[in-house]
Amino acid sequence: MSSVVTAFVAALVLWLGGCAHATSRSERTPERIPGDSLVRLFHSQFDGPAVAVRQVVRDPIRWRRAWIRARSATTDSAPPAVDFSRQMVIIAGMGSVPSTGFELFIDSVVPIETETLVFVRSTSSGSCPAGGMEARPVDIVRVPRTTSPVQFMEETEVHRC
Repeated sequence: MSSVVTAFVAALVLWLGGCAHATSRSERTPERIPGDSLVRLFHSQFDGPAVAVRQVVRDPIRWRRAWIRARSATTDSAPPAVDFSRQMVIIAGMGSVPSTGFELFIDSVVPIETETLVFVRSTSSGSCPAGGMEARPVDIVRVPRTTSPVQFMEETEVHRC
């Protein structure tokens, strides 16, 4: 009886091992660049653009223009340094919202075979009391450069009181 069990376990191990090696690259879970590993160049709940934006910047000329447009701050500071031969910038802005109960974050970036996924999380306070001033949430991050198309994956959270 024990030789039957041993043979069965051996066959099962070989079968499972063969299945594990048959997994293609596209079926594997891609590695995320998590939010705490992204280089956050600018984040604000109030100083973003007046209109919603999702943008990828891959060169210094566009970066200078995008830096000015993505921030509603009146100061004309130089944009943070970016080595565009190795890096790119991702900008996500919510646009003008009617209260301080809104926020926006670029949570992670996932390069896969044919594209790069950028996960953006927008939060709101729902019906909870929030400040009555206009807000303009924005998040700007630097990530390793890719030439593949970028797709923004949106997630919305509503916080309950």
